[in-house]
Amino acid sequence: MFQFNSKKPELITAISDHLNPFLKEGRTYYQDIIISENEIEETNLFFIDQGIRYDHKFIRNNRNSEYISDVNLLEQAMDNNGYKTNLKNLYHDLPDYTKIRVCYQKDKPVQVMIFGINELLANIANVFENCSQEGYNEDNPLLSIISIIRFEKHTDKLLKIIDSCEESKNKIKTYSYFKDNKLLDCFYVALNKRLKKLYLYFENGKLSAQSLPAFPEFGLNEIKTDKSFQKLDQNNANRKQNTFDWNRFEGII
Repeated sequence: MFQFNSKKPELITAISDHLNPFLKEGRTYYQDIIISENEIEETNLFFIDQGIRYDHKFIRNNRNSEYISDVNLLEQAMDNNGYKTNLKNLYHDLPDYTKIRVCYQKDKPVQVMIFGINELLANIANVFENCSQEGYNEDNPLLSIISIIRFEKHTDKLLKIIDSCEESKNKIKTYSYFKDNKLLDCFYVALNKRLKKLYLYFENGKLSAQSLPAFPEFGLNEIKTDKSFQKLDQNNANRKQNTFDWNRFEGII
């Protein structure tokens, strides 16, 4: 991650002063936000203590946690129109589909960090890791996930053509989507909108990625095809063949 240096110090001060009474000494709080065209997608507040992530999911499963009141009070303070407006204006100049992390510490100015390629790849790995916990078990564990994403620009819109394959011990499942679409948009923007194709392979909790074109400065080598890749490429070819071409009928209807 790298720091976003705001040109609006007065907003930094207003946000920090508003939340400071609700922050605990020695603790860092985080909030992740994806800036998109028409909305802001944000996570609930969380902090990490001794390797444990304390957020709503943890609190929901640990009703007697001593942290419940701390988190609730701070989120009530954040549910304030003035605070929300200031925060939105703080990162207003950043491009759409930028992912940021806002960091809060007592008696310190709020910091805004921008997710880089490595952090976005870690997020993608988390998406796949969550897949491995949904619908799979010891008798039928998830073995691997492959996703191929093609990025095509049409006028001012970005089209993503996605083919994914989950292979478990007992079956293979293919589908044409990615489970966090905005994350892919952030990845595309972070590579200066030069990305044409992305190949993702997840196995044993580890993610490997290749791209077209290659971005060696980020560890993204040029895509090398393998049997799984060719299989999903064929799926995409079949889908195109079966797609109705409305352009042939332009002006008839």
